[in-house]
Amino acid sequence: MTEGSFAIIHCIVTTRDQILACARAELERSGIAGFSLRRVSAAAGLTPMAIYWHFKNREALLAAVASESFAVWQARAERIPAGDPVRWLQRMVGEYLAFSLDQPQHFDACFVFRASPRRRQIRDFRADQLGVVALMVRQIETGQASGRLTPGDPLEFAFALWAQVHGLVMLHRSDGITLSRTALLSLGRRCADRLLQPPGALQ
Repeated sequence: MTEGSFAIIHCIVTTRDQILACARAELERSGIAGFSLRRVSAAAGLTPMAIYWHFKNREALLAAVASESFAVWQARAERIPAGDPVRWLQRMVGEYLAFSLDQPQHFDACFVFRASPRRRQIRDFRADQLGVVALMVRQIETGQASGRLTPGDPLEFAFALWAQVHGLVMLHRSDGITLSRTALLSLGRRCADRLLQPPGALQ
C-alpha cells in the first residue's frame, strides 16, 4: 500500500470519527426526534451530502452511534476483574454510575435515546451470550449456585439491579437528588447491597 493510500484511509477514518462525535453531541442536544443530519454536517465542517459517503442515511448514522457507544460500555464492563461474583456485581454498579458521569454522551446513546427503532424483547436478552447483561447473568448464576445470592430467575435479578442503578442515575440527572460524585457512587453501592444479599437476609 502506498503512502498516498494510507493518507486517504486515515482521512476517511478521521472524518467518520468526527461525524460520530458530532452526531453524539447532536443526539444529546436534540434527542432522536430533533436529530438533524444538517446540523451534524455543519458541526463536522462538511456539506450535508458528504455524510452519505460514510453513512447510508440518518438511521445508519444513529445505529453507528449506538453501536460505538455500546462497545465503549462493553469494554468498561469487561475490565472489571473476575473473581467473587458479588464483588463483581458491586463493581459493575459503580462502573455504570461512573459511565453516566464520565461519558454522558455514550451513556445516553446506550440507555436514554432509542437510536434503533427495534425494541429488544426478553427473549433477545436470554439469547444474548455476549452483552453486559449476559455477563451479569453469569455472575448472578455463580452467586446463586454458591448460596451467596437469592435464588430465582437470574435474568430478572439482573433487570432488578439494572433498573435500580439506572433509576438512581435518572434521579441524579433530574435533580431529584443532588449528590457529589463520591456520594452518588456510595449511595449506588449501598442500594445495590440491598439486593446482593444471601437467601433469607431480606426477610
